Amino acid sequence: VAGSGSASMSNPWIASKVVELTELPAEDVKLLYLGTPTYDIAKSRTKQTREFSRMGVQVSWLEVANKDPNYEEMERMVEEAHIILVSGGNTLYAVDRWRHLGLDVLLREAAYNGKVMAGGSAGALCWFDSGHSDSMDPETYRLEFLRRDGRREENKKSSRGNPKDWEYVRVEGLSILPGFCCPHYDKTQSNGKLRMDDFDEMMKN
Repeated sequence: VAGSGSASMSNPWIASKVVELTELPAEDVKLLYLGTPTYDIAKSRTKQTREFSRMGVQVSWLEVANKDPNYEEMERMVEEAHIILVSGGNTLYAVDRWRHLGLDVLLREAAYNGKVMAGGSAGALCWFDSGHSDSMDPETYRLEFLRRDGRREENKKSSRGNPKDWEYVRVEGLSILPGFCCPHYDKTQSNGKLRMDDFDEMMKN
């Protein structure tokens, strides 16, 4: 499993290390991108897979946020991949969606069969038993996320002086890895709360 902040997957060094985990030449590697946490928005996919494509990796993607692919199609795409890369975004939505479709079972099987499971933010948290999540931030909700697509960074910056009323939550993951994951540990998000402080409190309860 390889994890990082979601933007780091576009870092050439990190992308190369993820590919190295397959022990295959880059041109022989097949990467399957799951953008479920960001509702399959194309620009997120482009950002996180650009460096892999530049290296010659064969990139495909499975969209399940806005449609229901049949189980056989999901099974085939997961089986063919050497790397499964999950986007950042709303972990609570993504894991619930995967369970609804049965994709969670396929992802666990992929991990146990030795495929490289990678991602940043929600894409790192989802592999653990559970994690400290910002999935209750209204900016990560489906309709709001899609509406704000292309303007989220501006909105985040403008909200720093006016904290929003939402709480971090403990979210169940796929339990491929034991433990409780906290992405963005040193960040303060739009609710004005330093994540490490809230994480420490959540660990006590």
